Parts: sequence; C-alpha cells; structure tokens
Amino acid sequence: LHYPLRRQRQMCIRDRFKADQNVPESATLPPLDLPASLRAELNRVMPLTQVHLDRHEYAKHIACFGPTPAQYFSTSIEMLAAINASGFGEWLSAHQGQTVSRAAIQTAFKQHFNQKDARAMQLRCAAKPGSNVNNILTEIWFTIPTEQLHRFPAPESFGAGLRGNCAANIL
Repeated sequence: LHYPLRRQRQMCIRDRFKADQNVPESATLPPLDLPASLRAELNRVMPLTQVHLDRHEYAKHIACFGPTPAQYFSTSIEMLAAINASGFGEWLSAHQGQTVSRAAIQTAFKQHFNQKDARAMQLRCAAKPGSNVNNILTEIWFTIPTEQLHRFPAPESFGAGLRGNCAANIL
C-alpha cells in the first residue's frame, strides 16, 4: 500500500522480491513501534521486513500524512486480505505460474470488482535477465482515493490511477 503525494492510496496485492535484494537506506531508519501480533502478521505478508522494507515504506510514503505505523500497516494488511480473498485474488492464485494476457488480468479485475474499466489497477512487471520485455508480473497496485478508503473494496472505492509497464503477455 503506497500513499503518494497526490493523496491517493495504491495497493500492491503481492510484492515479489528476491530475498537477497536490499533496500539500502532502510536499516538506518528507526525501528517501527508495532504490537507483536501486527509485527508477526506483517512479517508474514511482507517478507522483506527482514531488510527493513517496512521502515522504508512508512518513512517514504506515510510518515508525513499522520497515520501511525500500526494504523498504516493494520489497514494495509486488511486491504491485502480483502483483495486476496476476492474473486480477483482467487483468479490470480489459479493462474499463478502461467502466462496470461494483460487483457485477461484486466478483465478479471473489472468482473470481480464491478468496474467499467481497469484504470484503478496498475500492473508492474520486470524483465528476465538479458531481456528488455517486461513480462514477469511483480506488483499490482490499486488506486483508492483517500476519501473512499472506508468503502474499500466496494466498486465506488476505486479511482483512476497510473498505467503499468507490462507486456501484452505476462507470467
């Protein structure tokens, strides 16, 4: 879940990182004050807490807007659970490891969240080493205007966001 300066929240359904990737400045940021149960859940859904990605995300995207780390990550985890439990999350899980079209992902999003288009969803992809084709899905971001956050995941909670960088067919 990201909170950019345009005051909209965007959510990554799943962040896929290599365990050895590091967020260099994160270790120098102060530890976040989180209840033990929230810390355990955050460690489960965000494996890169081991390299302090949580500190980076909070300091870069949230700290200046007011929510405490506990408020931010509790909301993020609840939203992630709602997405993963949705028909869209089930569709993604059923197609994990398969190559599907970008259009098929967009259609699944539109159908499961009752959207007329997929502008609220940004697909972010990376290329295989030695390739310049971004066809490996790494993140899905959803744009939710701040004033609609309380309605999430209702259809009216989504707002137009940025376009992604994925190729026509995605792993």
